[in-house]
Amino acid sequence: MSENEQRSLVQSAAESRFSRRTLMTGAGALALSTAAIGRTPGPAYAARQAQSFQGKFRIEAHDYTPSESMDKSPNNPIPHKALKDAIDQYTQMYPNVEIETVRVPPGTDSRVWVVTQITGDTAPEIVWTQSFDTNRDLGKDWWVVLDDYFQQPNPYVDAGQPGSAKWIDQFFEGPTAAKFAPDGHIYVVPYDLVTTFFFYNKKMFEKAGVEIPTTYADFITVLSKLKDSGVVPYNGLQWSRPQLGEMVVRSSWTKDIQPTGLAGAYTQKDITLAILHGVYDATKPEYKDWLRLMKDSESYWTDQWTLHTATDFGDQMALQFTQGRMAILEDGSWRFGLLKANTELDFEWGSFFMPTLTQGDGPGLSQFADGQPAPAIGGATANQFGVTKTAVKNNNVDLVVDFLRFITAPKQASAIIGELGEFLPNIKGVDVNQDLAPALAAISSGVGEAAMIVYDDKIDSEAATNIGKVVDNYLLGRAELDDTSSQVQKLLMDQAQKVADQQGWK
Repeated sequence: MSENEQRSLVQSAAESRFSRRTLMTGAGALALSTAAIGRTPGPAYAARQAQSFQGKFRIEAHDYTPSESMDKSPNNPIPHKALKDAIDQYTQMYPNVEIETVRVPPGTDSRVWVVTQITGDTAPEIVWTQSFDTNRDLGKDWWVVLDDYFQQPNPYVDAGQPGSAKWIDQFFEGPTAAKFAPDGHIYVVPYDLVTTFFFYNKKMFEKAGVEIPTTYADFITVLSKLKDSGVVPYNGLQWSRPQLGEMVVRSSWTKDIQPTGLAGAYTQKDITLAILHGVYDATKPEYKDWLRLMKDSESYWTDQWTLHTATDFGDQMALQFTQGRMAILEDGSWRFGLLKANTELDFEWGSFFMPTLTQGDGPGLSQFADGQPAPAIGGATANQFGVTKTAVKNNNVDLVVDFLRFITAPKQASAIIGELGEFLPNIKGVDVNQDLAPALAAISSGVGEAAMIVYDDKIDSEAATNIGKVVDNYLLGRAELDDTSSQVQKLLMDQAQKVADQQGWK
């Protein structure tokens, strides 16, 4: 689909209130109650022109929260204050506005913190959240519906530029389309993009006599040679688990599962019904082959991989990599900025994308492979900002949205996103970290993981966690393949039936 076609699809869908996406019957009342928040467009543009904004609000900006100190240190590798600068610019423009930044306590799960704040009626007006979390909150009246605001101009964008007529035009169509909820509304501002890579130690690769792998079979060979050279090869399959699975199932499953989301995204309803109708089935040969392929590389993962669900697992693995104790680190695009800022590295590093699964028999090969590259993980799944019910209670939604428009203007967004160098912009006309520029075209032109069948954000979160435990048990050699696939299938069916009953999907 061309960029113009995607733009037309997103805009026409938004303007018609997404009536064609009536994905729920039983949830209809929930959608109506949620839609009641923030649906009436306010006089944000006119108020800005009249220089009349006044009031106070708080923002929890996650990665962009200004550093407590601008002194660089191992615990503060990328001091940053671009958001503070933007706040200062905004409050100079509107002297009667006060903005406070809020910091989530270190070691605190962000989602748990958000839920606690909202249920305790103490949440900031703007908080970092993920669209799949706001989707799960439908009917709770926690989040402001942003549809009408997105259809208004962004007054901080130059005339004739994307966003000057409709704010939503500033954002890349595909990734943004994937942010719309099952009820057809959008509850987040998808600020930036993220994707995943494999980072590698060039010194260790040279010592082992290996090069960047291009196929999954090559990847296993590289891991084997790295292990033989006496190093810990790899932190273990992370986001590449669903990438691998998608390369196995897509050649035969996609013809029977049609995506109904915008720009080719699969919705929770699509996957739920595919499970109930026997199309998405863990006992099928393709799913079993996915499990087998994961196990083909497991013996080369760090022996700490079983801790992968721990909060600090990523930090611990990154530390091992930067200290030269691990050859390959699978991590997100944020690692570019952190590695570049690390002055204590004593080795050169590089990166590569998920190797392609190819056809054949044996380790790292599959009879179901189509030989096409893996789908990109990520999309607009890094920093997303939701407007909470606190803004409704404090009657400052228009002010809050106006500030969000201000920081999405290219000048401010370039400074905020570029300062960290960890994420790609989901905003047109914004400068991009040159290390990440090659990935921008791929991730901005599609919908990322939203277009993947096996990405587990489309199933119940509790079921996804339990399925992960069952699969880990198999990878550790504690269960046979057939028993594992049967257990997974039961979990899939149970959660699909529960969700279908709740939403009235048939």
